[in-house]
Parts: sequence; C-alpha cells; structure tokens
Amino acid sequence: MSGVLLRTFSTRQEEPMMRMFNSYIKSKLEYCSLVWSPWHQNEINKLERIQKNVTSKIYGLDQLDYHQRLKKLNLYSLERRRERYLIINAWQQIEGLTENVLGLKARRLGRSRRIVSAKIP
Repeated sequence: MSGVLLRTFSTRQEEPMMRMFNSYIKSKLEYCSLVWSPWHQNEINKLERIQKNVTSKIYGLDQLDYHQRLKKLNLYSLERRRERYLIINAWQQIEGLTENVLGLKARRLGRSRRIVSAKIP
C-alpha cells in the first residue's frame, strides 16, 4: 500500500509525506475500524508495519525507532487510534448520542463506572 506512494512521489520531506500518508493511506487503514478492528497480534503488526515503513522514509527520522518517530511526528500508533475510536463510540452509545446497538449501560462500582452490555452475555 505504501509502496505506490513511495514510488510515485520523490519527496521525503516531513510535511508532504505526512499529508500524502494521511490522505491516501491512513484514511483507508482506519475506515470502518470499529467493525473490523483486529485483535491478533500478527494482524496488528501487519497494519502497523505500513505506518512504520512510511515514517522511516522521512528525511531525518530514519535513525529513530518507530515510537520515537511517532512522538516526533505527533502521531499515535494505529492500534492506539483504533482503541480510542472504540472507547469514544462506546461512550457515545451510553450517552445516547448514537444508536446503542450493543445495549451498553454504565454501572457504578465505587467511584468508577463499568460498561456492560445487556445483549452480550
């Protein structure tokens, strides 16, 4: 997926590379991630490898490891972004902002709240 981007454009500067990655690749990787979010580590690694590859090609970042590159570029890993989307979607369902298809409810347990689903045993 990232190979086409890297073969088509010759620039390796940070700003255009990140714009192209966000526009052409990341949007495809995150599309419907609430529905198909992988949980097997090898599948997560395959997806993460795409972002890892693109960020390693940016001038000045090739000597940094993946997590240092993410920090320098103010990015999150794709896995963390998917987890964040799941949490936000669950909160929206509980608060009634979106349709509560899973029947999610919040229960108090001391000072914290737990999310339970009435439809899933």
